Amino acid sequence: MGKHAYVGGICGFSGDDNNITSCHVEGSSSISGEGDYCIIGGICGENSSGSVTSCYVEGSSSITGEGDYSYIGGICGYWFGDNLSSCYVKDSMISNTSDYGETGGICGKGDSGNISASYFYDSDNTHISIDGNECRKGYLVSLNNMTISDCFTNLNVDESTLVGYNFGTVERCYPNVGDKDTFTGKSWSDGAWSAYTINDTNWPPVLNQN
Repeated sequence: MGKHAYVGGICGFSGDDNNITSCHVEGSSSISGEGDYCIIGGICGENSSGSVTSCYVEGSSSITGEGDYSYIGGICGYWFGDNLSSCYVKDSMISNTSDYGETGGICGKGDSGNISASYFYDSDNTHISIDGNECRKGYLVSLNNMTISDCFTNLNVDESTLVGYNFGTVERCYPNVGDKDTFTGKSWSDGAWSAYTINDTNWPPVLNQN
């Protein structure tokens, strides 16, 4: 692939106020791009308007890129849309070999809109890999210029690593949320998790419901 490739598990590029809802990538899917300025995401490469809701990437899928200035994310490589909500990434490999790249568990780079009620779950803290001069990562978003709220990772990492470089707003986002007790011990906004309903209770599906 050459420069400016858009690659996604569902679509490479989404615009014109399109909405992506209830889509998922599972199993051993390989989503990859090679070349400078690649934009790669588990669901969509770039979203320039519209929303992504109730989507997930799970299992041994890999989301990888090689080329300078590349943006790679578990859900979306580059977010310039409206609302990304109720999405998650669980145990899929996100890898960026790039000088000056951005790599995020949910999004590589976000410049507009909101991300809410979404999470990155990594069973053994090996599922984000970066290599390159000033290649950066965030467990939620690498480079943020938008609003991120009510999001988490299970990893026991410093809260400052949830977003690699933050120029926007981050509120009610937490590390080390790995089970029911740690989830209920945090402060979430009313209705944030209403899209996740299990046994009439609003829970992220990754957590033990017993």
